[in-house]
Amino acid sequence: LISLNRFEDAQVFSEPAANGIRLRWVLFPIHPIDRVEFTGMTGLTESELRRVVTDRFSGPPTEGHVDEAADLLRTQLRGRGFLKPSVDARIVPTHDPDRATVFFQVNAGMRATITEVRFEQVDAEGRSNIVDVPDIKKGQPYDEDALDKELQAWERRMHNRGYYEARGSRGPIFFGNEVILSVN
Repeated sequence: LISLNRFEDAQVFSEPAANGIRLRWVLFPIHPIDRVEFTGMTGLTESELRRVVTDRFSGPPTEGHVDEAADLLRTQLRGRGFLKPSVDARIVPTHDPDRATVFFQVNAGMRATITEVRFEQVDAEGRSNIVDVPDIKKGQPYDEDALDKELQAWERRMHNRGYYEARGSRGPIFFGNEVILSVN
């Protein structure tokens, strides 16, 4: 019965009967997760967190992947500037029908802020060639996705101006919840 993937456990109990034995089966149904909820100080919108989980698992995670989903959310929050996020998962089963909801308790914590931006653009001979700079400013929150998008836009602008080998990269240095960002 377990191999049918409909039961989490199946237990058999035997009792003496007039013509032999009587078997009693106790079945514990699987409660597939059909809902995901986010609680706490999430730091990001619920739709952003839901998209992270849905993109990775093509829907709600299975019970065996809930811890992986929590790790994924922690990684995403760190990349968006929340340096010490905590994410705890709890599965709550429901009956009629047998389903479950996974609750992610999120505490994003403090978000890092860019306190200094250093633009270090040099040509092949090591000479400064600051022609254009990415739109990255002191005071904005550290967000790897937003920074990478801006660096890609800067590369396109530079390529359109004839600087075909221009590449943008970032090198953050964290001090508590402050970031010094070197942009090359």
